[in-house]
Amino acid sequence: MKKNLLAIVLIAAVLSISLVYFYLENTRYYMTVTGNRVYRIDRRSGKMWLVIKDKEVLIDSPESDQKKMSLEEQKKQLEKDAIKFVKYQDTISSVENNERYIKNLLKNKKGLLVVKGWQAHTKDKTAFVSFTWQDSSGLQGYFFEYDMRLQFTRLINGDPDLEKKYGVESLAFHKQKELKALLQRFLEKDKNH
Repeated sequence: MKKNLLAIVLIAAVLSISLVYFYLENTRYYMTVTGNRVYRIDRRSGKMWLVIKDKEVLIDSPESDQKKMSLEEQKKQLEKDAIKFVKYQDTISSVENNERYIKNLLKNKKGLLVVKGWQAHTKDKTAFVSFTWQDSSGLQGYFFEYDMRLQFTRLINGDPDLEKKYGVESLAFHKQKELKALLQRFLEKDKNH
């Protein structure tokens, strides 16, 4: 009787340990929501991914790695992270992310096209991120302001205050100014007649 009881307890213990191991392996990752952001976290390694639509962007700058980096390396890493974050946002179009939107736009361009690509410059906890190209009408691009603390992106193009802040004059805003000047000249001519 004691042998049977001991065997049952031993089987129950092995089964319990196996179930706990199986549970922990299958719940290695968990999702958490912070504000309007969704993150996937690996319990074993501590790595974290930002989930944006159907993409996951690895957040590459854990505290321990930053301590090992020089200030210049940290700045470059922040710029890389800012570009990665802005690419997968849907700031330009609510239908597709910024990178896909720009690629589709450039695919349809005719004539000479020189692509400069993605660039970022950081100051404090804000990044100025741009994607630029040059074609027959001159230098063009999309410009973004990325707040690293609050993790949101704003499109600079078409926003007069942000364009003034960053010294950017987008083609759309430039055309608006031309149209206003043309309308004003037209109205002045109409007054004179």
